Amino acid sequence: YILQKKLTVCHSVKQSRTRQMAAIDEMQISGIRCFHPSQESYIKFESPITIIVGQNGAGKTTVIECLRYMATGAYPPNAHGASFLTDPKLLGTSDVKGKIMLKFKNH
Repeated sequence: YILQKKLTVCHSVKQSRTRQMAAIDEMQISGIRCFHPSQESYIKFESPITIIVGQNGAGKTTVIECLRYMATGAYPPNAHGASFLTDPKLLGTSDVKGKIMLKFKNH
């Protein structure tokens, strides 16, 4: 998958598991840092591992911080909530809506 700013997600070969557990299947991000609010970006997670690669500023750290926020409710260090969203001044608007959605599946 190629995401905004040339962020690439590489999937590994699936391996069978002996016990069933829930896993993240897909994540949708919009309006968070480099992910534009009018364009929804999707990341499909495969098992046993998904590797995220890209140039500086492509959004690799933002993907990890979004996962952490959804799992724990904790904002990234020094974000203080507002700076976690896309800066409205960059878009020429007074407000920005950010959205992170996770889809789970059973293995």
